Amino acid sequence: MADELPWDPATTPEERAQRAVAMYAAGYIGPRDGQAARDEHSMSLLFEEIARSARTDVLPAGSTIQWSFADATPWYVELNNGSTAAHRGRAEQPTLTLETRFDDWVDLIAGRADARALLLKRKLRPSGDLRSLVKLPKLFG
Repeated sequence: MADELPWDPATTPEERAQRAVAMYAAGYIGPRDGQAARDEHSMSLLFEEIARSARTDVLPAGSTIQWSFADATPWYVELNNGSTAAHRGRAEQPTLTLETRFDDWVDLIAGRADARALLLKRKLRPSGDLRSLVKLPKLFG
C-alpha cells in the first residue's frame, strides 16, 4: 500500500514542503511563468519525483522510460520493484522513448497541456513499446 501514497513516507513534512517550493520556483508546478528551469539540481528533483510517483505494478519490472528533450539534458526512469530510479543521460535499451521539448513536458505534467493535443501536433513523439504509452497515465497518475 505504501507505493500508492503520493509522497515518500520516509520523508518529513518539511522535506516534502521544501521540494514543493523548489518545484514551484523551477516552474514545474503552478501557473506558467516563463521557461522551466533546466539546471541539473532542478531537473534531478523533477525526475526523482517522477520516479518516486511511479506505480511499479503497471509495467513489468525492468521497463525503462526515456525522455529525449530537444532543448535539455535527456533523462530516464528505470522501473524496478523497490528500486525505481531516475538517471540523467540515455538508457541503453529503453522500453519507451518520449521525444519533446522540455517546456512541453513540464506543461503536460503540470496539467497545463493535454497529452492528446501534444501528440496530434507532434510536439510529443513516442517510440518503442507504444502499449507502454497507453499505460503512462496509470503509471504516473
